[in-house]
Amino acid sequence: MSPPPEPLLAPLGSTLRVLRPAPHLLAFYDGRIPGRRAYAARPNWLDDGAYTLGVASYALLDGPHALVYDTHISLPHARALVTTLFTRHGLL
Repeated sequence: MSPPPEPLLAPLGSTLRVLRPAPHLLAFYDGRIPGRRAYAARPNWLDDGAYTLGVASYALLDGPHALVYDTHISLPHARALVTTLFTRHGLL
């Protein structure tokens, strides 16, 4: 019997999705992608905890301002959140 195939490693932040669950609310969601890992093939808290379960950060928008609740798992995720707020939503 051959060993199971190695999981595909996705670059951190590359599978992040921006959702709009309600008016003036953005959710930056990542994880729960079968066969994908974000950090390493070996066991680790990021893949086996946060990424496997799915994790989201939220931004409540009010004109040129946002209140951000950031619980993400890497700096690339945080950068994607900030970049989205500044470039797509014109926040100051």
